[in-house]
Amino acid sequence: MTTPGERAPARLVRGPIGVAGPLLATVLLVVGVVLARDGLVAGGLLGGRATVPALLDAAGRLTARSWLIPVGAGLALVGLGLVYAAVRPRPRRGIPVDSATGLYLTADGVARLASDAAGEVGGVLSARTSAGRRRVVTTVEATTDDPTLADAVTRAVSARLAHLRTPPAVRVRLRAPRADSRRVL
Repeated sequence: MTTPGERAPARLVRGPIGVAGPLLATVLLVVGVVLARDGLVAGGLLGGRATVPALLDAAGRLTARSWLIPVGAGLALVGLGLVYAAVRPRPRRGIPVDSATGLYLTADGVARLASDAAGEVGGVLSARTSAGRRRVVTTVEATTDDPTLADAVTRAVSARLAHLRTPPAVRVRLRAPRADSRRVL
C-alpha cells in the first residue's frame, strides 16, 4: 500500500519461471512421496521393497553410452535456462501514468487514447493506432492531402499522451480516403 505522494511500484508480469516453478514443485512433491513411502517401508509400517535403493542399484549398473553425452548436455542447458529465467528481470505489465496514484495503462489503452486524440483533429475521417512502450504509430484516413494535417495530429496525440511518465515517440501516417468511406460534411 502506498501513502499519498509516494509512487506505486511498477506492475510486473509473471516471469517465465512462473511456468517452471509449478513443474519443479510437482517433481519435488513426487520425490517427497517416494521418500516418505521408503521411510514407511524401512520402518515396517508398509510392505514391499524400498524404491530409492532399487533406483541406486540400477544407476550403479549403468555403463557409459554415447547417448548420455547429448542427454547430459541438454539437461545442462535446461538447467542454465531455468537459472536465467529465475534471475532475469520480469517484463513490465503496464505503461505508468505520471501520477502518485499508481495508475497504469495497457498498450491498448494508450492506442485508444491516441486514436481518440487523432479523431478530434479537423480533416480526420478515422484513425487507427498501434502502441508500445516506446512508440505510437497512428494511421489517419484524411479528407484532404494537407501536409500540415500530420503535424496537427502529431501535436494532438503527443498532448494526449504527455501524462505518461515516459511519453512514447509519436509517428503519424496519412492515407487518402477510400472511395467508399467519403462522408458529406
